[in-house]
Amino acid sequence: LRPMAVPQRAAYSAGVLRALGMAHIVKVSDEDLEVLGLAAASLPELADTLFGASSVQLIALTRGAQGATLITRHAAVTLAAPAGLTEVDTVGAGDCFQAGLLAYLQHGGKLASAAALAKLEPGFLTAALHHAIASASINITRAGCDPASWDEVIRVTG
Repeated sequence: LRPMAVPQRAAYSAGVLRALGMAHIVKVSDEDLEVLGLAAASLPELADTLFGASSVQLIALTRGAQGATLITRHAAVTLAAPAGLTEVDTVGAGDCFQAGLLAYLQHGGKLASAAALAKLEPGFLTAALHHAIASASINITRAGCDPASWDEVIRVTG
């Protein structure tokens, strides 16, 4: 979300929540949750709000140095951020996380349909989350937004 770019924050947030209802994959950060008025929500409350009666099948929640969580309607996995990273610049970290997640889902054949996303198993979710976190982690060790390639992430994740 880019709340600084809009004059009416409440209308903007309401519009974002309406748009989320049409998405299959939603990525939100802890900062995004503040803008949406969901900062105090627990994971189950967040899932209830974002899944609701929507078409959302996968929620990615990023929390910076505290790691990230992937939530489906049937499972949730959380991983910590890697320790010992030399942070150079966080510009683009969220975008690199999302790109890494989408790349992993595509590579695994999971972006073919909402039904494919609905069937994500915890083991696959864990591997996808590890890939997404590695993608963001590599980026923050570089100046500016400098996304990692698929091969760079695979070298880190094995």
